[in-house]
Amino acid sequence: RVLQDSILNVDSAQNILVIKTQSGMAMAAAAAIDNISYANIMGCIAGDDTIIAVFKTSEDAHNSCMNLRHDLRL
Repeated sequence: RVLQDSILNVDSAQNILVIKTQSGMAMAAAAAIDNISYANIMGCIAGDDTIIAVFKTSEDAHNSCMNLRHDLRL
């Protein structure tokens, strides 16, 4: 539920996901992403409204981006 309410946009660049959230919601959303355990995620860094999620490969990041967009209907 936290992800649905807070994430505005998801995009991938190489092995990184850049996730834009509602202001003040990045840390909660990053914690939720860490708990979901996406395949081959190395970790997340959260600011106020942006999350950087690092994956092992570009393919992992791209697939997770597509899955997250699908799941959140973005």
